[in-house]
Amino acid sequence: MMKIQKKLLEINSMDLHPITLAKYEIDDNNRVRIFIPKFKNIIFVNLLKKFNRKNYYTVKLDKSGSMVWNNIDGMKTVEEICNKVKNEMNINDENFEQKTVKFLYMLYKQKAISFKEIE
Repeated sequence: MMKIQKKLLEINSMDLHPITLAKYEIDDNNRVRIFIPKFKNIIFVNLLKKFNRKNYYTVKLDKSGSMVWNNIDGMKTVEEICNKVKNEMNINDENFEQKTVKFLYMLYKQKAISFKEIE
């Protein structure tokens, strides 16, 4: 894990190519719900099934988060995604890129996405 973190620090965040890993669905309002597994250990997974519990957390994204997620295809860079979302949603926030990078790293830590450069 340390090698991956070091590699990420050496690359400009805006040049990364995010790819989705988690299962997700899109509702009628074009909002994304991401399903992040709670456990990978089969014992815990079976225990949850036994008690009729779900083995995932549901993360509901807002409009801009959903638009960012829908643009993650492994081909676009973070910078291209930010520019597209800013243009389509008429966002004038000068910190939008920084917020988007933080959002993507949060998704990365939850193993909902990865980056082409570290795969």
